[in-house]
Amino acid sequence: MQPNLPPEVYWKVFNNDPEGHKVFQELSSLYYDVESYQRGDSYQTAYNEGRRAVIGFIINKMNESQE
Repeated sequence: MQPNLPPEVYWKVFNNDPEGHKVFQELSSLYYDVESYQRGDSYQTAYNEGRRAVIGFIINKMNESQE
């Protein structure tokens, strides 16, 4: 796997491709646009935040391609 892919690759995969956009929307709704805090369970909160961070990374890469 090639590290440090250019931001444009993320934009093409998740925004330009209609199927990729659907995948991004589903991942966002499942893991990013949700509350990650789990009362009384710091391990579940950390796990949820980890999933959320991956989507955040993709969003940041896509935003970099538009700068």
